[in-house]
Amino acid sequence: SAIDNLKAMKIRLSEDEELLLKGRIDRLDLCEDEKHVYVKIIDYKSGSTAFDLVALYHGLQLQLVLYLNAAMELEQRAHPDKNVLPAGIFYYNIKDPIVDCVEKESEESLNQRLLKQLRMNGLASADPEILKRLDKGLEEKGVSSNSIPVSINKSGGLSKTSSAVDEEHFELVSGYVKHKIQEIGQRILKGEASVSPYEMGQRNACQYCPYQGACGFDEKKEGCGYRRLAQVKSEEIWKGMEEQMQESEKAENEKGEKK
Repeated sequence: SAIDNLKAMKIRLSEDEELLLKGRIDRLDLCEDEKHVYVKIIDYKSGSTAFDLVALYHGLQLQLVLYLNAAMELEQRAHPDKNVLPAGIFYYNIKDPIVDCVEKESEESLNQRLLKQLRMNGLASADPEILKRLDKGLEEKGVSSNSIPVSINKSGGLSKTSSAVDEEHFELVSGYVKHKIQEIGQRILKGEASVSPYEMGQRNACQYCPYQGACGFDEKKEGCGYRRLAQVKSEEIWKGMEEQMQESEKAENEKGEKK
């Protein structure tokens, strides 16, 4: 089928081996005009999962970008004459928010506060035209979206707190996720299976693991320890992604030359 043959879901590990990935996108929204197809991915979560670029950089949050890559490839096949662009990737935390009542508050104001509690988190396109399609309210200055993690300052630009990037950065993160999955797959083939759960800030891989009772991992034991991942600043993340991609490409070229 078309899905089974997606390049985004077939990761080459060597000349003879490839990694075939399967998954199910919770929600795919499309917006189409004469020249473009805009793609938005939403993943529903029952907990409080938040998009974290640092986690993605360390290979802990690859799912949303992987789904975006697959969806964009499918849409490009269906619309070969159009430019397929990412609109955003988001987590939607399913919950029933409760807000404090304010005396004489209008129903509209209350609804706006409820919507803010339900706002998705993730990464949006920084393209003003795409943002307006994601939330019509962003056509105004000095407003904050109730649906996506984006705010417009009084001068009409994106606020510093907005989680949005341009098309070039979306392409970079797309390529980086492919590279990261390939790297993980190659390590699996090499037989790497050491007990080395990650720890980053206040989080670690053991917090919600259902197998803690059967696992032999214990920091008090000799040889057991967390693989501590550094907190990296945003600008350093993008630079690090570029450097890793360049190193990977250089290594591939050197292999080709030896042959």
